[in-house]
Amino acid sequence: MRMLKCALMAMLALAVLALPIAGAADAPKPVEVDTAPGIMAVDENILAPVEVDTDSDIMAVDVDVDEGADLNAGFAGGEAAFSKFSGEITMIDMWDGQQFIRVTNAEGGDTDFVINAGLTAVSDLDGLIGADALAVGADVDAYYTAPLIVSLQYPARYTAAVIVIKDDSSPGAAFVGIVNDEGRASDGSIVLNIFDETRLAMQSGGAAPGSGGGMGASAVMGRAVIAYYAVTTRSLPPIALVDSAVILDKLGVPVFVNGAKLYGAEAFIKPDGTVMAPLRAIVEALGHDVAWDADTNTARVGVAIYVAIGSDEYAVGRAVPTKLEAAAELINDRTYAPLSFYTQILNIEASAETGLLQLAG
Repeated sequence: MRMLKCALMAMLALAVLALPIAGAADAPKPVEVDTAPGIMAVDENILAPVEVDTDSDIMAVDVDVDEGADLNAGFAGGEAAFSKFSGEITMIDMWDGQQFIRVTNAEGGDTDFVINAGLTAVSDLDGLIGADALAVGADVDAYYTAPLIVSLQYPARYTAAVIVIKDDSSPGAAFVGIVNDEGRASDGSIVLNIFDETRLAMQSGGAAPGSGGGMGASAVMGRAVIAYYAVTTRSLPPIALVDSAVILDKLGVPVFVNGAKLYGAEAFIKPDGTVMAPLRAIVEALGHDVAWDADTNTARVGVAIYVAIGSDEYAVGRAVPTKLEAAAELINDRTYAPLSFYTQILNIEASAETGLLQLAG
């Protein structure tokens, strides 16, 4: 009986996972798979055999998946890069000199989203478009980063990071979020199969990382992106075959400290190329304390390292201050110091060569 059961399981180890193309009139019906422990039931729509692994209730298929890829990693317990509110635009108006839209969801709840001309990316299911495409009646997904302190006003009002205008008749789809170097979303909800041939663009209009060199998924590692695709597998998580992607560089440069991403604490690049990085978030991630003196607009790192807003001289104890290439800046109540502060004053390793800021110490 045991041998018979093993033989039956071996026969079931080959099955098809069709890649559905939404909107295609003659697309075959996707294969439905039940991954209950020890059982795999496949319908009759079999086209060609592929390997299916049903360990741990996760189905990994060897179509368009790098050999050895671990689809279980990061599938559960991750953190989404943005909050999302879906619904219909029911109002377009102005607030404090900026355009905003009111989005009403299926339950009748309203949320207002400010369209920041220098920040918000407006897209349809094919690529970036202008904010003038926003219209009452449009079905949208609004992505935003919820502030730490939320106003009790109704409707709630957020600055939109991304607005995606949806079209039920389109075969395309759009993912908005942060991905790792394997193309996996930060919350594990999807794997983006980004090839060397995937068309990459920057929200700012600049050259995408590795343009002409074919960096594939490594070009978007840790970056906030809009990824456009029309084909996915039916695995868990699904694997999307990405046709094109926009790197949302206007949201800032992602910062990693000892391999961990700092969410909501991006760096930025000045017009002269100087990288300015958020002081408190980085220093605390490195295990040091930061104190703020509001009277002198000065931050103290540890016992005796001083960062004065507006000054390009950085003091350590009673030693002669070190002059660096840029003065510290205070933006939205957050102190930024040039990258050289971290390398020369704090003596930590830092790199910003791949479109990311990575620090280790």
